[in-house]
Amino acid sequence: MKLAEIVERVVALARAVDDLEQERRKAYPRFHAMTMAEFARLPKVTAAEKTELHGFVAGLPPATIYMLVMLMNLGRGVFDTEDLLASYIEVSDRCPRPKEAANYLLSKPINQYPAGALRCLSKADIDVDRVLE
Repeated sequence: MKLAEIVERVVALARAVDDLEQERRKAYPRFHAMTMAEFARLPKVTAAEKTELHGFVAGLPPATIYMLVMLMNLGRGVFDTEDLLASYIEVSDRCPRPKEAANYLLSKPINQYPAGALRCLSKADIDVDRVLE
């Protein structure tokens, strides 16, 4: 599977999870004003989409997980397209175990940042599937 396809899949799954979270917030209008005890009593979001997203990311090769984190950081504006290799190395150094990188990735709103990264790569005339070649 090409990196662009993986990015599309991760974003689609993350959007589905985000939609579920939004529905949960609508069902509980006091969501942001709840005490920890009230929050703990809420039904857990254990949707198939969330499980699928975590399973999909966890099953990716380490290099691909690091690439996804790098792309997320690019989309967030942490660095620009001239620093792709340095960012990739930094991600792999900061998270020497792929599981750490996957957990970091899944802790962020990943449905927002890849689109920005793909725009940056496109403006720089860089093919996402050949980004580190």
